[in-house]
Amino acid sequence: MMIKTCLKQDNVMSKDRVNDLISLIHKQQPNLFSYDVVDLIDFYNSERNLPRNNEERYDAVFEIAESLGISEEVSTVKRYTDFNEEKRKTFYRRSEITYGAFSGRNIVFTGKGPFVRGELMSLARRAGAEISSAVSSRTNLLVVGSKPGSKLRKAKRLNMDIITIEEFFNILEGKSALAEDISEIDKLVEVYGEVLERNYNNKNISILIKDDKLKSKICKVFSSSCKAQIIDFDHKKTDILIYQLYYENNSLLQIAEDNNIQIMSLGEFNRNLMQLSDTCVKIRK
Repeated sequence: MMIKTCLKQDNVMSKDRVNDLISLIHKQQPNLFSYDVVDLIDFYNSERNLPRNNEERYDAVFEIAESLGISEEVSTVKRYTDFNEEKRKTFYRRSEITYGAFSGRNIVFTGKGPFVRGELMSLARRAGAEISSAVSSRTNLLVVGSKPGSKLRKAKRLNMDIITIEEFFNILEGKSALAEDISEIDKLVEVYGEVLERNYNNKNISILIKDDKLKSKICKVFSSSCKAQIIDFDHKKTDILIYQLYYENNSLLQIAEDNNIQIMSLGEFNRNLMQLSDTCVKIRK
């Protein structure tokens, strides 16, 4: 495929370029709950099987991008993870830093990456952050490089915000905000709030989602939009079960089906909200 050829470097697929493609998909379709590769496959109703390895994940994103007609754009997208010496110097120019980007954040860094730890700390401080060496109750953001260790496990237990090195630099340059910023929740509520209130009020919703942050985001959108109750799955109480394709073979899905509980994948749920939202707009007009 043409796009795959332009995104290969020394015959090795470039993971950061795939992330750039996902960013382009996000710009074209900004109202999805998740841009995980599996959730994109689900939302766009791709007929391919779930990816078993990184190469298959990348192939899936390429195909989706081509189907949306945005494959040519990726050649103009800046690579944030190719941090050579020139790039390192660029980030130390004061004009490159978005001041206040990390105000109110107590940051811990973990894992390996192209920058030494001291450089990352210096950049974060210049953007308004406080720095800690260990994850604690004061920590509210963990920046993760490759091969993270126990800090990542502890951060997940404490349900704190976690971003990658790439996301850290995107935020530094003002290209994006923290994924769990309240404005993202507000935007989804603005787009889907009326639909959720009309169709999900007083429903018991069970959510089978792999990513705790994504599950939390969905729960916040529900709670801000309607009187639905988010509950652990109970075949006697659950009205609707929303699941990621990661759980396609989970026994709970069969139990839900046997008990005539409505089942929707996350992609199907998102498509349904969009269709109902379009209908609401037409009715108001």
